[in-house]
Amino acid sequence: MPNTIFELHKTASDFLWQILDADEDFAIHSVTCEKQKYHIDVLAFLNDKIAVIIEDKVNSLEHGDQIARYRKHLAEALGSLYDIRCVYLKTGNECLTKLRCQSEKGNFKICTRKNILDILEKSKSSNPILRDFVLNLKQLDEWTESFRTKLYSEWKRDVAPWQGFYSWLEENAEEWRYVSNPKGGFWACFGHWKWSEEYNSTLYLQFEQERICIKADSRPQKETVKSCYEKLASSAARVGIHLEKPRFHRGQYVTVGFADTRVFFPSDVFDEKEVLEKWNLLKGILDEVAK
Repeated sequence: MPNTIFELHKTASDFLWQILDADEDFAIHSVTCEKQKYHIDVLAFLNDKIAVIIEDKVNSLEHGDQIARYRKHLAEALGSLYDIRCVYLKTGNECLTKLRCQSEKGNFKICTRKNILDILEKSKSSNPILRDFVLNLKQLDEWTESFRTKLYSEWKRDVAPWQGFYSWLEENAEEWRYVSNPKGGFWACFGHWKWSEEYNSTLYLQFEQERICIKADSRPQKETVKSCYEKLASSAARVGIHLEKPRFHRGQYVTVGFADTRVFFPSDVFDEKEVLEKWNLLKGILDEVAK
């Protein structure tokens, strides 16, 4: 067997062992694949015993219990002939905290860009398609991590730094995703939900790329929002943060006050300590008003 084919075979085996949570002791005798069968992106049959549902996602997200539905339909079609495994293959960026919760609920394995690169970068194969794929994934990684080195003022030109920043902040926030609206939408990061008896609403923080907002849910009234803003603005001023008053728009979720996200990047560069300090100040402001 030529070396190039041998190395490609070894890389493919490494990938299969990864998604099956197996090691080299698990012998792979046969693999057949079908695309879009039962609407599944890739359906692989291993050793005539294991059926692997591979849902290939780049920028889109798992929705409507998609993988669980595929598993159910496949089980109905195959009966008990196969052990069915499900894999969520993600080469783009996504909130891992939320995805892990979905994974536990839907019983599927997550295979991220990092997981794939860990396998492919070790490959000695010179296959041009594989090498191009690795190059593209590494470039996406570099774009995502560029928030660490790019000037903050340059982030608006590309969503990748925001996705990378939100991924980093995820440990201290809770969720991030794309929010669509009539004006074109934005990438948002949410966190620190606090119930307020006084305002009969849950208050929370929301990054909207170029501004950081304090939001309220439960369709608050205009006077309620005004009163809440005044307390928030007063509390924010005491720690050196200027909170602006937005125009009131009635709805399920209302912006009570906001600040330019430049407050997190006063020197126009990402500084982990500075960002976390400002994030914690905003959490404290929200706690003070919501108590």
